[in-house]
Amino acid sequence: MGKQKGHKGRAHALLGASKASRWMNCPPSARMEDELPDEGSSVFAEEGTLAHEMGELSIKHVLNLEPDEKCRAELKKLTEHKLYSKEMIEPVQDYRDHVKTSFLKAGEVTPDALLILEKKVDLTAWVPEGFGSCDSIIIYDGRMIVTDLKFGKGIQVSAENNEQLMLYALGALEEYDMMYGIEIIRMEIFQPRLHNYSTFEMSADDLYAWAEEHVKPRAAQAWEGEGECKVGGWCRFCKASAVCAAQKAHADKIVCEDFATPNTLDPDQLAEIYKEAGEIEKWLAAVKKHVLIQSLNGEKFKGLKVVAGRANRKWLDKEAAIAELVKLGKTEDDYLKKDLRGIGDIEKLVGKASFPKVMKNCVGKPPGSPTVVPESDARPPLDVSTPEEDFK
Repeated sequence: MGKQKGHKGRAHALLGASKASRWMNCPPSARMEDELPDEGSSVFAEEGTLAHEMGELSIKHVLNLEPDEKCRAELKKLTEHKLYSKEMIEPVQDYRDHVKTSFLKAGEVTPDALLILEKKVDLTAWVPEGFGSCDSIIIYDGRMIVTDLKFGKGIQVSAENNEQLMLYALGALEEYDMMYGIEIIRMEIFQPRLHNYSTFEMSADDLYAWAEEHVKPRAAQAWEGEGECKVGGWCRFCKASAVCAAQKAHADKIVCEDFATPNTLDPDQLAEIYKEAGEIEKWLAAVKKHVLIQSLNGEKFKGLKVVAGRANRKWLDKEAAIAELVKLGKTEDDYLKKDLRGIGDIEKLVGKASFPKVMKNCVGKPPGSPTVVPESDARPPLDVSTPEEDFK
């Protein structure tokens, strides 16, 4: 088993397999996203990367694929990562044990069964500049198992007709089919923190046919930025969702166009709106986030401004506050409850009129997070300069 490029070093293509659900269902979305600023990786993505690295090393360790001392040393380094927690150990071990069991069972059928971890696979026969990265590939007796570790616990993922997973399997099939004569592919989603294990099987012939009939034409459209924008579940993580005209048209159709005539909505109409409310709320949240980020980057939106959001009071110096309460003759029973009581409780204890004078150095209100409001809002606008103005 050769050394593969680690999960941390993965690159991202315009038509990457991880975004296949989007560009296959909505081909223009790939170019639309590419024109927007990179939002950087999320904490969840970084945690997933760490879990994949831990999983790979754990599998190598338990199957003696690399020296024990080396695996232990590298695993120890990973435990020093800022996002590492002991809660990661059990789900990573579940993934390790799953791959180990699958590989040992394959070895019972084919003694020289093959295990490949963190393998970058080529998809350029169907997707321009396309590639994917397989977490685990097992090959034996004309069969191949492609397992994708999903460390997230927000959404349960199914393997059935999963475009991302099918592309991973396609790339692995292209890589190893000629040498091993693969006939059946089993695709697996292993999601340990949701106790979700999902599988889907296809013949090699059917997977190749899917690639030619469905992947290739949609990839060609997506590469050129052509085709029709289509709203669906794939919009959830699309960077371009906020500026997508199809999203607005979809929302208009649900809440305006269909029901423009009646003065009141009947139960059937309300049910139709309710079913789409979640998706519309996600789109509106994406719009708000986009407008805020662009406003902070200096872009002007008619009738809007950026202000400091509302903030709550907080203790600046609890010890000083306790000292002031002691001066007033208050006992610990008055002001302590494991820790200093909340500001509201202490305000009642001291008296609303006296509180500002007594606690002036102990309580403060930090600046609120920036937020976008109508220009009519009484709060003063934040000083937001454009990159060009900063340069000057």
